[in-house]
Amino acid sequence: MQDFDRPGENESLTALLTLSDPAVLSSEQDAQSILFHYPAAKLGLRSGIRFCAGKLVEAVRNLHRDGLSSQPWVVASPPRFVLPGAANLMARELTQLLGTAWDLAPTLAELWLATAAEHIEVEDSPGLYAQAAFAARIKERSRLHQRLKPLAVAQFQGRPVLFVNDIHVTGAQQHFMRQALQAAGVAHIHWLYLVIVPPEIGRDHPQIEYALNYSRHGSFDDFAELLRHADIEFTARCIHRLFDHAESELHAFLDSLPSERRQELIGLAAQEAQCEGRSAEYWAKLQRLSE
Repeated sequence: MQDFDRPGENESLTALLTLSDPAVLSSEQDAQSILFHYPAAKLGLRSGIRFCAGKLVEAVRNLHRDGLSSQPWVVASPPRFVLPGAANLMARELTQLLGTAWDLAPTLAELWLATAAEHIEVEDSPGLYAQAAFAARIKERSRLHQRLKPLAVAQFQGRPVLFVNDIHVTGAQQHFMRQALQAAGVAHIHWLYLVIVPPEIGRDHPQIEYALNYSRHGSFDDFAELLRHADIEFTARCIHRLFDHAESELHAFLDSLPSERRQELIGLAAQEAQCEGRSAEYWAKLQRLSE
């Protein structure tokens, strides 16, 4: 098995929280805790994104004081199709916050995945990544890495990169992003995580990520209530989670929404599905929900 945790000579890593005991998830109700805000931030709740980005800023300022780089950082985060992930939203917020505090303002780099039309080998997603076992995670990350659009060498070559992500469980994504960033000639990569799971736990129990994602707003009713009323920028994870529910639940929920919000959600699901190359069955489900 390849060692996904072995860093390169020009790499460093910061994680704000180490999660080694799943039992703490059910008892964590402190509104000043990362674990409290993390599940809603994954869905795109703006208050959660701002809270988590604020915590990341504190860590980055320490790096700046330590003189890790005298050049402006490039801030990057995991690649996406259309909708952002929580890490993308945090990277954007972090870049804005640092830009007002540093003389050498960082630049934000958006990384993209090729759409189904641009990528021949398309297969429907087998299920929630957060529930997948270690080997399945490696396969999925490898599949997505093949769809990563080329990085702009002019943007990365010789520059230090601050790669922002929400959680490190198995190191699979870091492994494949390392390959792409090093090939683009970066000077240094600093991996910045909200949460890191110790390797021995992440590999034997990778589903801890699923437990964290559902530690708040876990029931469909709680989740639906959040989507009805919250100040939210829908993430890809949020849309995937919503439309993975049974049609009976979805019909009742969508029918309870104003027409504009209902069409927005279905439209976002269709955009992601088009890029990913989802199955005919999934498209038929979306069609029935839109009627």
